[in-house]
Amino acid sequence: MLHQKSYFAGHEQEVLKILIECRSHASSTVSATANDVLITAMDLLDPQSMVTALISLCREWSEDDSNKVSLSNARQYRPLPLTSGLYFLGKILGHVSSLNFSPSLLVDLSIKCLNESQPEIRKAAIDSLVGLHSSMGQDIWDLLDDKLTDMQRKLLVIYIQRKL
Repeated sequence: MLHQKSYFAGHEQEVLKILIECRSHASSTVSATANDVLITAMDLLDPQSMVTALISLCREWSEDDSNKVSLSNARQYRPLPLTSGLYFLGKILGHVSSLNFSPSLLVDLSIKCLNESQPEIRKAAIDSLVGLHSSMGQDIWDLLDDKLTDMQRKLLVIYIQRKL
């Protein structure tokens, strides 16, 4: 990937889908390798294309209830694809200064995920909103107005303050 990033251009969504699904693999070797490649991809691939692809994938995963059932057991944590997608979305947005997409798409997705029963999905939704705050600054509150409960708003403020 390091020396062949041009081959990935235009295929970000397929690459990210495979890597994120591998991150949920039962084999710790496969999962850790996929995680490492995702981190490398964040540095090499076009951030705007990755954001667009991750929003699309997360919307797809959020519609599929089978992607909301915990894969973890007592011995090993295995992140859900939706959780990984939201997490990496927040990471990428934390390093992007301008947005080339409608932030309301991410806000709507994150609000939906904040109301999921799985705590890891809710936490990842907070991570994505913290990343969006890094890109948008205080303008994010205009998009979030009346969409968050008081507790969700307080939690988001705490995580944003931790990030600063």
